[in-house]
Amino acid sequence: MLRTFKRPVIPLLALALLGAPASAVPPAESPVLASFENMVANMGYTPEESSDKTNFSVLLDGADYSYNAVFSVSSDGGMVVIYAQVATYSGEQLTRLNCVKLLEASDPDDFYFSMEKTGTNETLYANGTLPLKGLTPQILRPYLEGWVGDIDASQSVWDTTLWRASPDRSL
Repeated sequence: MLRTFKRPVIPLLALALLGAPASAVPPAESPVLASFENMVANMGYTPEESSDKTNFSVLLDGADYSYNAVFSVSSDGGMVVIYAQVATYSGEQLTRLNCVKLLEASDPDDFYFSMEKTGTNETLYANGTLPLKGLTPQILRPYLEGWVGDIDASQSVWDTTLWRASPDRSL
């Protein structure tokens, strides 16, 4: 007599519904991002890949600060997006932040500031964008230098250590 064993259906169904453990399949980096990251590395920077492989960061040195610049590629693969956290403000500091001066320092084409609420504070980010098509190290290096220069040039507006003790908003 031939004996057959039936497999239990419930564990197989649970495996199908839950999928494989997250650690079993590492995320894949987009080929466009990988190519851009390779170009940045070949320029002498040391990219640090994010755990989800959707971006990487490099340290860019400014006059008084170093900025952890995060790079990602737009969903259509046509643009590079860059941002760095510049400062975090408490409520009192936020009331003294001269937002008009931040807007004046922004260039909507390729450099601008943005804010994000983080708990009870607000975090200021410097942002930039540039097209990937035709991007070479000879174009990217001066762009990054200019981007850091724009952050440095606006330091008196966003750096609380440079603010006057008075509540004067003309900084």
